[in-house]
Amino acid sequence: MQIRRMVKRAKTDGYFLRFPDGLRERVGIAARMNRRSMSDEIIARLEASFAQDETIGVSEATVVERLEALETRVNAIFLDPLMDGLSALKERVAKLERKKKLGDRD
Repeated sequence: MQIRRMVKRAKTDGYFLRFPDGLRERVGIAARMNRRSMSDEIIARLEASFAQDETIGVSEATVVERLEALETRVNAIFLDPLMDGLSALKERVAKLERKKKLGDRD
């Protein structure tokens, strides 16, 4: 008589995953060390990663907001002065060209 072990599992959603070279073996080794299936190992690591993100408390919106603020600061420090210098240089070139034209008429 064959005895089957029934494992109650939550409803799952399947997903095909392509592993980069060597990663499948690394997941397999970690799964064996932790005495779980590769699927359970991947899920555990994903859940731990999301838990870490939540611990840090940084949402995607916060990251975008911080990047935009950083961009504004970088522009104010570097780009704005460069653009001001470029505008001044263009004005100077235009003045020199006008002066040259006036000199050519004489």
